[in-house]
Amino acid sequence: MNKRMLMIVFALVLAFTVGSVVQANVLWNSSFEDVSAGVGPPALPLNYWYLADRGGTGMFSTDQAHTGDYSAKIVGGVPNSMKQDQGSRGGVKIALDPLATYSQSVWVYLTALADPILGTQIYFRAGWGLNGYDAGATYMVTEANKWVQVVDTRTFTGNTECSMWSVRAFSGNDAVYFDDAVLAPEPSSIVGLLTGGLGMLGFAIRRRKA
Repeated sequence: MNKRMLMIVFALVLAFTVGSVVQANVLWNSSFEDVSAGVGPPALPLNYWYLADRGGTGMFSTDQAHTGDYSAKIVGGVPNSMKQDQGSRGGVKIALDPLATYSQSVWVYLTALADPILGTQIYFRAGWGLNGYDAGATYMVTEANKWVQVVDTRTFTGNTECSMWSVRAFSGNDAVYFDDAVLAPEPSSIVGLLTGGLGMLGFAIRRRKA
């Protein structure tokens, strides 16, 4: 196989890889529709999620849903929080590439605003072990009694074995609903990494021919 054909084959493999992984959501049961008992080995807390892990009460609820029939309902807590980590995933960590940029988002339904003017604070957080936390991202939601999407784009600073991802709402004792959570690599980030790899291959081929 000549060098030109090799580069064409490599480019096709890269294109296939991008199409396969670029939209992959690394969170499990991200729309909370799997409410069967004992999912995974072993039986896991609320099907891959810790709800109300900062206090209060949490459940899968049909009161509100952005898509499907269920959402995660949390009442109370400081803050109202839901978390997915290797404990809730049966010992499997959330694998993140520290060289890539990730999109993280969640749909939030607030039953009341913590502050009638400023709104309610929503906070994303990722962690590596007990002390290695990402700086996180904070947003203010200023509308209640409707679904609002909170979106953040971030290059994580930790290693490739993220042990925790969470989203928190500082809503006091008012109920908060979460739905359709996403933690996925950005297409432009992956394309950039793979294109760089293709360029390095071309450089190596040209150097061998020189």
